[in-house]
Amino acid sequence: MFSLNSQALKFSILLLVTFVLQPAGAGSAADAEFVGKLALIVEAEVANSLLLSDNVKEKLRAIIDQREEAAIGLVLAIKDLKLADQKAKLAPFVAESERLGLRLLTNVQKNKLEQIRLKRKGLLAIAEPSIAEKLNLTDDQRAQAKRLLDEFQTNVNRGQPEQERLARITCLQELSKLLLEEQRNIWEQLINIPGAAADAATPADLVAQVEDADPPQPDSEPEPADDNEKNNGEEATPPVNQERENPPSPTGDGKLQFSFRYAPWQDVLDWFATQAGLSLHADTAPPGTFNYIDSRRYSPSEAIDVINSILLTKGFTLIRREQALILINLEDGIPPNLVQRIAEHELDDRGEFELVSCLFAIDILTPEESETEIRTLLGPQGAMIVLPKAKQVLVTETAGRLRTIRSVIHAIEKPDSTSDQNLTVYELEHATADEALTMVRQLLGLPEDSNAAVDGSLRVAVDAVGNRLIATGKVEQVKRVAEIIKLSDVPLEDGATDLANLEPQLEVYKIPLADPTTVLQVLQTILAGDEETRLTIDEATGNLVAL
Repeated sequence: MFSLNSQALKFSILLLVTFVLQPAGAGSAADAEFVGKLALIVEAEVANSLLLSDNVKEKLRAIIDQREEAAIGLVLAIKDLKLADQKAKLAPFVAESERLGLRLLTNVQKNKLEQIRLKRKGLLAIAEPSIAEKLNLTDDQRAQAKRLLDEFQTNVNRGQPEQERLARITCLQELSKLLLEEQRNIWEQLINIPGAAADAATPADLVAQVEDADPPQPDSEPEPADDNEKNNGEEATPPVNQERENPPSPTGDGKLQFSFRYAPWQDVLDWFATQAGLSLHADTAPPGTFNYIDSRRYSPSEAIDVINSILLTKGFTLIRREQALILINLEDGIPPNLVQRIAEHELDDRGEFELVSCLFAIDILTPEESETEIRTLLGPQGAMIVLPKAKQVLVTETAGRLRTIRSVIHAIEKPDSTSDQNLTVYELEHATADEALTMVRQLLGLPEDSNAAVDGSLRVAVDAVGNRLIATGKVEQVKRVAEIIKLSDVPLEDGATDLANLEPQLEVYKIPLADPTTVLQVLQTILAGDEETRLTIDEATGNLVAL
């Protein structure tokens, strides 16, 4: 009998997957554990972004296959070591793998590759010695960054995808807080569009490759590349599907315009986050490219909707939480705490493809019926929770689909909602109209200082002179008002005292719009004959004072 520690088990599985289940040269993804940056270079989108020639791609693949094969003995030798010791043993091997592969790239391509790598890794890269040096991090900042990254790595080692994703978001937010404004500017320069020298590079510069070196053999290494060589002596031009027009900067009104031709998604998301002033959190960019040109200008909220309309077809969506812009892979599930919950009436103000949650009331529908009726309307990103005791259903979906779901629910719950309006006047004998209104607000959930329900199902007005309450709305809501008034408009019990009438009351009323003198004259006319009420205007404030 024998046992392996968790890290040894991990490396054994890694060894099995890399060298047994994935034959060399079969086009499988490279393993960054052994070849470092080369695993990024051979990704299809990255290779296209760097404009690598087919010849160079083949040479890189050959180097990767050779290095991964050479790693077998090293992995077996270090599989029982601690994680830190394994990384220390692998570091020289990875560095040599990168050296062999990067010699095939031009300086421009190397710079662009580093930019792509930093964009992918985000602020998790600031603890790297070279990056920390460029950012001028203090010793204290480096120590804090190391602590945050250690905590993040602990969560990663637990192997829970959702926990890892949330830990990454938290870590990135905390790392961002560490940087000073000047350091943030340096970081933006590192990950954003290259400097003028790089920008001035022609398409031919980007595709300059070394074509005359044979793929490395086990006992040989490729010769250094001449950055100025051209592909087979011919002037290379970028393929049409690799061009991207520079999107215009937002105008003074803060709106954005789309102008992309087959642009990598990472570039699109970085551009939008920068223009909208948001912090992007994206673990993996969606596959494919973004091809959209539109002369119209969009607000940031409208622009997210346009982007999401395409992302959803690729199994991704963008969620905005305050100043964070989070890219979610729908296959991994959507963390509920990232989706904003809104009221039903707010749906009309949201974008067609904006992901939100909404709580719907169900009185007529049974929980089973609501499950059947609503679930058929959900897309791949949708989710629902039925709350049978509360007679409610919580649905997470795009706002466009939620509006459809709302219409379906209303068609069942309120089939005659367009004509089911009832006007009723309630004569009060014992309670005042204001007292009755207060009771109605509290029991029917009307907003404070409002006489109407947010969904338009009820409106209430006070006739203070006639001491009447007037209600209009859905029949069921008006009936509830009648029930409340019946319970509240009752005489005082024997021995009870109406404190409101025990002694004179002094009240002050603001008059924001009308002329105070005119208001006073109208009230004096209405209350003519009432010898107990005294009215006057406070000349200093314009308020009406009643006693």
